[in-house]
Amino acid sequence: MDKHEATASNNFWWKRLDTGVDEPCSAAPKPGDLCPECGEAELDYDGLFVLICPACYHVAESGVFS
Repeated sequence: MDKHEATASNNFWWKRLDTGVDEPCSAAPKPGDLCPECGEAELDYDGLFVLICPACYHVAESGVFS
């Protein structure tokens, strides 16, 4: 069967199969959010634009574009 054809259950190769389970949407962390690791402090950017928790030093997000 060609990958561009529909399968027997009418699901296409490029569509995600419906599992019947509602998955929560995971939003990207942002400054001011509570730390997802310890929950004690708010996330903030450091001098290298890394979103980090000042209490437990958990890195929530790193990377920057220019």
